[in-house]
Amino acid sequence: SVLEWAADELKADKEVVLAAVANDGRALSDAAEELKADKEVVLAAANQSFEALWFASEVLKGDKEVVQAAVKSSFVGTMDLALNTEELSADKEFVLGAVSNDASALGWATEHLRADREVLQAAINKDLSALKYATDKEIVLATVAKEGRALEFAAQEFQADKDIVLAAVNQDPREFYSVLEWAADELKADKEVVLAAVANDGRALSDAAEELKADKEVVLAAANQSFEALWFASEVLKGDKEVVQAAVKSSFVGTMDLALNTEELSADKEFVLGAVSNDASALGWATEHLRADREVLQAAINKDLSALKYATDKEIVLATVAKEGRALEFAAQEFQADKDIVLAAVNQDPREFYSVLEWAA
Repeated sequence: SVLEWAADELKADKEVVLAAVANDGRALSDAAEELKADKEVVLAAANQSFEALWFASEVLKGDKEVVQAAVKSSFVGTMDLALNTEELSADKEFVLGAVSNDASALGWATEHLRADREVLQAAINKDLSALKYATDKEIVLATVAKEGRALEFAAQEFQADKDIVLAAVNQDPREFYSVLEWAADELKADKEVVLAAVANDGRALSDAAEELKADKEVVLAAANQSFEALWFASEVLKGDKEVVQAAVKSSFVGTMDLALNTEELSADKEFVLGAVSNDASALGWATEHLRADREVLQAAINKDLSALKYATDKEIVLATVAKEGRALEFAAQEFQADKDIVLAAVNQDPREFYSVLEWAA
């Protein structure tokens, strides 16, 4: 602090020190010893920075009013100092205020206060990680029922409790992981629990026991919820037509190469027709024969004009550009050089930002 460079007589000047600590509580470190024992000075410093507490006299380090001011002023990363007296660590009012500011403060409270429902709930409300201190099933159940991800922080006995895990997996899915990850192994192998989990988040199949990844009922439920579930299914079920069809219908088919990784499915007209109706890019993984199939190709074009690039039939291209001139962009070069097709395209309504003629040969 700037006070470090002041003369000793000014480090002992209360007016100077009060001004210094009001701006930077850590300036208390450079104050004269008698001012480190002055409650007014220390309180002003603590209100500005929790770190000021390190430099207060031993008596004031244990003063409830001073410590409360410090706890409210900033991140309580040195709560062990604030709670270094049995009196404060057992003071419910103080601990309640501390955990409302920083849940980790609960770790320094007495065992009795860690089990206090009001104190514990205040800590959990601040940070779900405080759930690790919960020994009451009711609190854990209520918490995971609101925030399934809180299961991560529950004690092992609760991660192995079926009621609690079911409540957790029924919550909204997480973006990057499934809540089932934190369940005990025996519950990852419990079909009822896993079915509940994958019905809510198909990706939860990734955390299921291996035998359930090979269970068609479970995998089908997961695939119906998310295409990504297919990545975690057994090799046999990855090639199961019913499972893959469910996955294709459930979400964006950005990994169609997995769905069509068998010759059987890539040559199955019913399957490919359903796939391109959901995502035209699926046509790229179909057999050459099906890419030329008028019904399949038309379904893909209806979904996305870019599928016209697979068209080799002038009649299809002509009909498409006659409805949507901009489709000329995706036609093969031979069709972009076809006068009939280009005339049909340019006779369409003009586009807002470009001319269809741009794509003509």
